[in-house]
Amino acid sequence: VWVNEFVLLTKELVLPHLPKLLQSILPCLSKDSTEEDKELQELAILSNSRFRSLITDAGDLSAFNFDETLKVLSRLLAKGGEPSMCAALKWLKLLRQVKPKEVCVCA
Repeated sequence: VWVNEFVLLTKELVLPHLPKLLQSILPCLSKDSTEEDKELQELAILSNSRFRSLITDAGDLSAFNFDETLKVLSRLLAKGGEPSMCAALKWLKLLRQVKPKEVCVCA
């Protein structure tokens, strides 16, 4: 809950910490067994949406750590649940749209 409020209040100050926040939030997208997990999943969906908006709306992304974010997303693609993996792919697409030179896709 606090993460959502924190993003609304601090906006671009969150950018340097976004990889660690994504590492914590995105795995929660794959939780759905109990009522508590569903609440956590809903908060993760909201946080993820706010983080994505933050990237698209931010004018200056110099504080954003692309390398660390790509590492986090790669780990999720390798070991995440399906919803987390889909979110990681959407993040990769977004980052490629925002800063194509920072996101190198190697074959």
